[in-house]
Amino acid sequence: GGTPRQGDFARFDLDGDVHVDAGAIIRAGVKIGEGSYVGPYCIIGERLSSYYEDPKGYMNPKTRIGRQTVIRSHSVVYASVTIGERFVTGSRVFIRERTIIGDNVVIGTLTEVMPDCVIEGGVRIHSGVFVPERTHIKENARLFPHVVLTNDLHPPCGKCLTGPTVGEGSVIGAAAVVLPHVVVGSGSLIAAGAIVVENVPPETLVVGVPARVVKKVREIKCRWGCKSPYPWSQQK
Repeated sequence: GGTPRQGDFARFDLDGDVHVDAGAIIRAGVKIGEGSYVGPYCIIGERLSSYYEDPKGYMNPKTRIGRQTVIRSHSVVYASVTIGERFVTGSRVFIRERTIIGDNVVIGTLTEVMPDCVIEGGVRIHSGVFVPERTHIKENARLFPHVVLTNDLHPPCGKCLTGPTVGEGSVIGAAAVVLPHVVVGSGSLIAAGAIVVENVPPETLVVGVPARVVKKVREIKCRWGCKSPYPWSQQK
């Protein structure tokens, strides 16, 4: 592959068999695990805003990316991010500082993850999703295209920013909006286009604007006869 561009003669650490494509920039303090791929024109370890205030005194925080990851073209991972193993992105994904991502996470094209988020293992985030500061997405959750999570109760206050907590194994349908501080219960399903303004109980289906509880997820029946449209439908 291409030779990584340092730009500022920064030191970084690539384990064995890491492929860095042409035009990619690896900043100071980055460590990437073996068997990983960094696509063309990506930036890994992007400098934080304090660099522009004092370029000479700036020291880039450490960035850690696990083994067997695939970061596709034009994606940007900011310094101080920690990512687990077998992470995969689409193109033009932005992951901001101090975010922590677990193993086996997939993030789709044109998704932006803002600072100080936690995304646990097995999460799947589709294209065009916005994840605001201080959001917690728990294991095996699914966010479908153009979901918008929010974190400011009364903008532009900015003093009580807290994104939603998305429970383990929950599913948020395409173009749904979840308001700040909302807790989406584990195993729940938010219908496409819903606007969620209150906490969602575990293993429930919510629909509408504002979203309201309709039934338990286990009660959902597939119109084409699928026995188990969702894993929780097998629960008693």
